Amino acid sequence: MLSGTPLDLLLLAGGIVALYGGAELLVAGAGRLAMGIGLRAATVGVTVIAFATTAPELFVSTIGALNVSSDVGLGTIVGSNIANIGLVLGISALIKPLQISDRVLRQHVPVMVFAAILLVALGANGRIGRLEGVLFLLALAGFTAGILYAVSEESPPMVDEPDAESGASVRDVALVVGGLVTLVVGSR
Repeated sequence: MLSGTPLDLLLLAGGIVALYGGAELLVAGAGRLAMGIGLRAATVGVTVIAFATTAPELFVSTIGALNVSSDVGLGTIVGSNIANIGLVLGISALIKPLQISDRVLRQHVPVMVFAAILLVALGANGRIGRLEGVLFLLALAGFTAGILYAVSEESPPMVDEPDAESGASVRDVALVVGGLVTLVVGSR
């Protein structure tokens, strides 16, 4: 039987695989579910897919903060943002140069900078408590509402393909639930 470091490495690898698999299931199920109930493609991308791809960090940081230390939770959040900007954006640009619209630079990048400044300002006293959590959630809700409004004003409705299934299916719900369960298991 494995013990110590080999077991820890095996558990780490299993957790990484479970987080990846859970995120894939969640994104697939949530995207299909949202499209099945008639949401526009742009709305699905901005909300469902964006939030679903954040789920691994949410589970790892929450369980890390509860079981290990709050430093693990905060480190996961900050590290994930740095990796998303540096690693994901960097590799994507190496593969194919990215065209950045003026709208992204004018609207989304300032919000990202504002979120970083908000983290520094609210955490300056060495603690992020419930009040700060509520402020972060309110800022997120405001940003999301603004995005959804902008998307609804300019995106044409999706045109369904003749052979496409309509409506949400039990399979889509099962993918979402399976993805969430796998994320919980992987984050432990």
